[in-house]
Amino acid sequence: MQRRAAAALGNLCAEDAKNRDCVRECGGAAALVRLLARGGPAAAMPTAVREAAAIALANLCNESSENQDSVRECGGVPSYIGLGLGLG
Repeated sequence: MQRRAAAALGNLCAEDAKNRDCVRECGGAAALVRLLARGGPAAAMPTAVREAAAIALANLCNESSENQDSVRECGGVPSYIGLGLGLG
């Protein structure tokens, strides 16, 4: 269910600036960062969920410095680095 929810948010954010802003304003950036950050050695969050969250966050940040700031403020950058390097 979490993978599908993250994917749906990613689709909403893919082509529509109003949707991107709405997702951010409703706490979507923080929720997606939490999904992305819940990896680690115990694999608390399935990789497919984390990948869907990463894609949704990329779509959310597209052409929006305000959304990029929001993701950074939620701790999204270290989570992205951890996912990309296999650290988290």
